[in-house]
Amino acid sequence: MPRPPSATWATSGWARRSPPSTPRLASSAHPQRRRAELVGVATRLFAAKGFEAASLQDVADDFGVLKGSLFHYIVSKDELLAEIIEGVYEDAAREVWSITGQEGRAVDRLRRVITAYVVFMSRHLDEVTVWLRDFNSLPDARRRALRAREDQDRHRLEGLIADAQLEGSLRADIEPRLAALALLGAMNWVHRWFQPRKLPAEQIGAAFADMFFAGLLPRPA
Repeated sequence: MPRPPSATWATSGWARRSPPSTPRLASSAHPQRRRAELVGVATRLFAAKGFEAASLQDVADDFGVLKGSLFHYIVSKDELLAEIIEGVYEDAAREVWSITGQEGRAVDRLRRVITAYVVFMSRHLDEVTVWLRDFNSLPDARRRALRAREDQDRHRLEGLIADAQLEGSLRADIEPRLAALALLGAMNWVHRWFQPRKLPAEQIGAAFADMFFAGLLPRPA
């Protein structure tokens, strides 16, 4: 007696050549998730020990694999450093610099940028520590590319300060580039002393904005 059509199809080559798509998606997502976990482990180690002092063996030990297994996810230790630091620029673009293009008065956007920058530094302490301390350990080509991006971000801040001056909200006798450099220098130091249990980042950011504007507000006639 012939088999029912469904049984014939189930035992044919068609069934064997058509595996379900879900397992393939899951297996492709797993290496990406593990790579993200690896970058997180490396970030914590580089922040604690410094890029030069932390070895790939240290990373492998904390990640829970043999050192050779790391190369399933990365090519080199330099690649890990580059991914961490490039991630800082990507996150800052979303969380901080996007504010410069929003609606509203320039002086109000400037205040929001200052607060957002300080909050950003406090939320990404390990990443920021690696960026500011180990930036010069990057390969030359990547370092130059990121310097160019850093210049673009600073120019956004300078432009915002200049626009606030044109509005009459800030003193016009201060060079925007000098003001931007002074502000960035102060905010970039936050990661060295920030302690979340003592003062919220939002409060620190607001205080930075108040102090900055106190020096740049128009003087009474």
